[in-house]
Amino acid sequence: MALSLILYCLIFFLIINWSYIQKKRQDPDCPDRPLDQLVLFPVALGVAFTLIARIFRGIFLYQTVLFLLTAALLYWVFFLAKKK
Repeated sequence: MALSLILYCLIFFLIINWSYIQKKRQDPDCPDRPLDQLVLFPVALGVAFTLIARIFRGIFLYQTVLFLLTAALLYWVFFLAKKK
């Protein structure tokens, strides 16, 4: 989870601040961005995206387990219980 959080934060940081970084390289006198726009907003987006991805992964695993349990029950009802 920590690796995906760091990766998502880095991706959002680059997406949001790429034009600012390019402008700052060309013109060092460009005014600085506030800390909340520069760092906190990409970190908040990275945390939110990580949580959403984890929730979807959990829902997928939950549905897969339910499907396997249902398949096993149906197999038992139609094939194994029929032989007895």
